[in-house]
Amino acid sequence: MAHKYQVFLENTIHDHNHLQTVYERLDYILLFKEAISNNNPKEAKEAMARFYEYIAYDHQNYVPPEDLLAAAIGRTQFFHGLIYSALLDLLAPSVFAYSLSLVHIETINQMKKPDEAFAITCTMIDTYCEYVQSLKRIQTSDFSTKVLTLIDLNIKNVLTTHILADHLHLNPDYLQKKFKAETGRNITDIINERRIALAKIYLRSSQFSVTDVAYEVGFSDASYFGKVFRKFAGVTPGQFRKNK
Repeated sequence: MAHKYQVFLENTIHDHNHLQTVYERLDYILLFKEAISNNNPKEAKEAMARFYEYIAYDHQNYVPPEDLLAAAIGRTQFFHGLIYSALLDLLAPSVFAYSLSLVHIETINQMKKPDEAFAITCTMIDTYCEYVQSLKRIQTSDFSTKVLTLIDLNIKNVLTTHILADHLHLNPDYLQKKFKAETGRNITDIINERRIALAKIYLRSSQFSVTDVAYEVGFSDASYFGKVFRKFAGVTPGQFRKNK
C-alpha cells in the first residue's frame, strides 16, 4: 500500500512547490465548504475562484491531464457533492433538493468545455443558497410539508391547485386558504418559483433552447414560461442566459 501511495505521489506531485500549492488549494476547499455551510455564496465563490487560480497555475507550469474535459467534469462533480452534503446537513432531505441535484448532475455531465466548470459551480452555489433562503421564508406544518412534497414530486408535470386538491381529497379553495394561512404563500407562486429555480440551471447550459427549458421544467407554453420567468427573475430567459 505504501508503495502504491508513493507511486501516486510521484505521478501527481511534480516538485516541492507543487506540493505546497496542493496544500493551499485544499485550504480553499475547506473555506468553500465552510462558506456553503454558512449559506454565504459570496465567500464560497471567492474560495472557488482562488482554487481555480491554482488549477490554471498547474496547467501552465506542469503537464496537464490528458483529458482536460474529463478532469473538469470530475472536479465539478466533487464540488457538487460538497454542496449537496452541506445542504443535507443544514436541513432534512427534501424532494426538491434532490430535483436540484439531478438537474445539476445533468448539466455537469453535458459540459462541453473545461472552462465551463467554474461557472457551473457558481450556479450550484447560487441555486442551493437561494433554496436555503427560500426555506427560511416559509413556515411549514405537517400539512404544508405534505403539500410541498406533492408539488416537488410532480414539479415537471401538469400541476395546478385543483390537481393537488384532488390528490389530497380536499376542496381547492380550502387547500389554497389553509396553505397560505400557514406559509404566507400562494400555491401557484410556490410551483412557479420551484420551476424557475430549475429553469435557471438549464439556461446556464448551452445544450437547451429556451423552449426546451420551458417544457423541461413543466411549462406547456413557452410564452407563458417567459412571463413567469420575468416575474421571478426580473429578466427574460434570453437575457438571463446572456448575462450568466
